[in-house]
Amino acid sequence: MAALIGFPVFAFATLAASLGDCMPDVECHPGFWLEVGLPTILAATPVGFGVRWLVNRYSDRGR
Repeated sequence: MAALIGFPVFAFATLAASLGDCMPDVECHPGFWLEVGLPTILAATPVGFGVRWLVNRYSDRGR
């Protein structure tokens, strides 16, 4: 489930980072980590842990 959320966020963030406009004499791209990696991790991690928590909470657990 985290991959289903993370991949579109990664693709959109990559697209948005590549379309950014730069001004002369100003560093315009802070880097792949801040523009793409961090938003992907911040979106996918809570989803992954949330789904894991829900599965553990509502699973039968051998009963």
